[in-house]
Amino acid sequence: WNARANSWPRFLVARDGDVPAAMQMLQTHEEWKEKTFPINTSDPLIKMVMASRAVSEVPGRGGGHPTLCVNFSALQRLEDADGSHVADAFVMLVETALARAVEGGDPRTPRLCQLIDLTGVGISSKLRIDVLKTVYGRFEPNYPETLEKMVLYP
Repeated sequence: WNARANSWPRFLVARDGDVPAAMQMLQTHEEWKEKTFPINTSDPLIKMVMASRAVSEVPGRGGGHPTLCVNFSALQRLEDADGSHVADAFVMLVETALARAVEGGDPRTPRLCQLIDLTGVGISSKLRIDVLKTVYGRFEPNYPETLEKMVLYP
């Protein structure tokens, strides 16, 4: 997904019209992209994350925004994968979903939804908060104004 030509308005809105802050955010984003891409899709731990469906895309029925799911039960079962592997898998899904979201739509305002599935996760279970912090530490500053809605279930 190449949003460079259409990204400035999203970064400006994310910084409430503060041009210097938006420029800094965009510059930091460009540096992150240069360092992050391409993601090594042959990494066995990224493949394991994808196969576990700890992060996945919810099949759509047409119409609406692409929806990504973070399944906490599946995350907890991933012993070997750390936050960076999960975040890389999530970024791959975000890039793919946003590329599809701009097809036939306005490329300046791509949107996606996120479902955080907490089914079967309790306070006493091993919450992988570190993983969630890593995932959203990459999502929030690099994909501003793309989140249509986030749902925590149940």
